Amino acid sequence: MSDLSWPPIYSVLKSLFDNGDSLVTVFSPFIKLAGLKAAVSLRRDNETCCIIARWRPQDLVAGVSDLEIYPYLKELGIPLYVNHRIHLKLYVFSSGVAVNSSGNLTASGMFASDSANIETASTVTLDLSDWNQIYQIIDGSILVTDEYYSTLKQALIQYKADNKLDLIEPFKGVPPPIRKPFLISALPATATPTEVADQYFNDKTVRHDEYSRRITHDLLLYKIPKGLSQEDFFGVLKERVRASPFIAKFVAHLQQEKDMSFGAVSSWIHNECQDVPVPYRKDIKLCVQNIYTWLTWSYPDNISWDRPNHSQVIHWKS
Repeated sequence: MSDLSWPPIYSVLKSLFDNGDSLVTVFSPFIKLAGLKAAVSLRRDNETCCIIARWRPQDLVAGVSDLEIYPYLKELGIPLYVNHRIHLKLYVFSSGVAVNSSGNLTASGMFASDSANIETASTVTLDLSDWNQIYQIIDGSILVTDEYYSTLKQALIQYKADNKLDLIEPFKGVPPPIRKPFLISALPATATPTEVADQYFNDKTVRHDEYSRRITHDLLLYKIPKGLSQEDFFGVLKERVRASPFIAKFVAHLQQEKDMSFGAVSSWIHNECQDVPVPYRKDIKLCVQNIYTWLTWSYPDNISWDRPNHSQVIHWKS
């Protein structure tokens, strides 16, 4: 039996939504507003997802991608990211399956008509190596901001006003969004190292809920190999947590400050970390709570925390 699906590709996505699945991440070089609205209409209001487009200047000039997807997504609370290197068209669902398609998120790529593109798609189940590749793409993606959108829009207006058919000169002065020193994906996604160990050793079933995606993230983040004994697992994990550039910089800052309130830690993370799409819900409070637990586990002789006056405070002990 063939694993290929033929036009309309939209029906492949719809069948997954009809079975109760939800969209986590979309990678599509070209995105047009009509195709995007059709896909988003399948989404339930309480679901979180993110969109990654290519948005090279020549894409915008050629009209194969619409700038106006940004205000539309912003109104819905869906973040938009750009990655100039992507060529894949991948629709990742929370069940751990993905639709690998030749079709972009456009009307001609999603729907069947006499003028539409002829596309195919296949539904695949993601494994650990797939997630590793997905996280690498995620780490190269940059969040679109109001300022970046406005700058691109003005450059496109200028381009059209100058009637430049084969030049993209106005875009040469458009700087990409500023990247901060670290990515939000550099933070542990799970609450404790024990949670990661429990699934590593005890849960041999393949699950694709958000909890499992968080554990997968941490196994990949700290490059934990398969087949370790329990002693080696915790030894390798602790060594790689402490060697993480993000953790090392935070610990150095904590050594200087001696004590940091929950708000101070949150501000430090906000100032140092670039937002990137991750296939689980991001919550800065959970990120900070995770850091507290992971640091006290990694540095038991030097780091502790308590909760005076209802606020968590982390301490460095000389």
